[in-house]
Parts: sequence; C-alpha cells; structure tokens
Amino acid sequence: MFILPLIGAFIILEGLQHIVDPFWTWFGPPRQWPQEVMATVAVAGNPNGWGGLLALSTWEATRFHKPQMVNVWSLPLTALFLFALLHFPRFRHAFLVMVRWLWIVVRSILWDTPSALLQPLLNSASSNTSGG
Repeated sequence: MFILPLIGAFIILEGLQHIVDPFWTWFGPPRQWPQEVMATVAVAGNPNGWGGLLALSTWEATRFHKPQMVNVWSLPLTALFLFALLHFPRFRHAFLVMVRWLWIVVRSILWDTPSALLQPLLNSASSNTSGG
C-alpha cells in the first residue's frame, strides 16, 4: 500500500537529481587548489599491521559535495506527500487549489503584467508603421 508512493518518490527525486547535477557543475562552488585545502578523507593503518598511519586524500576532497536529492529525509517525506495525494481527497483538493493559485500568481507576474504594460506601446508602434 505504501510501495507505490515510495517508488514514485524515488523516481521524482532521482529525476530532480539529474536536473540539478548539470547546474551544480556549471554554477556550483569552484574547486579549491590542494594547497588551500588540507582535507583528509580517511586515515588508515598500514596494511602490514605495523608502522604509522597513512592519510588518504583525493582530488575530489577539494570540491564541495553535490547536493543529494535522495536522502534519509527527502525520500520518506516525498513518499508521505504522494501517499496523501493518492489516498486523501480533501488533501488532494487543497493541493490542487494551491497549485491553481500559484499558477495565477506566476502567470500574472510573468505574462499578464508585462503584456498589459507593453500593449499600448506595441499598439502605438504598429499604428505608426501601418499609417505609412
């Protein structure tokens, strides 16, 4: 009963991960040079069982970690959200009302307001050029 929202949550979060990764690569924090970062990834003992400790470090230690969309918190919370959408009609209705209002706000900001502001300007420019 909870498997469908869990699979759906995993698919949504993995898809979001594939969308975020290129942007993180292009616009994320830059690599730091190894001299600037004294990061130790791991400390391991000598494989022979005697001697000192070996400090292991890699080039990836100089890059900030990418955000992971699928983690301990995001997967169960997204699955719970999808479960509520599937099984509770009042929650589904409230979510759809919220999405409609969000669409109205975004559309008015990005489409209706610029259209209303530019319409008189475009009308006057087209009447001047068509008047010949």
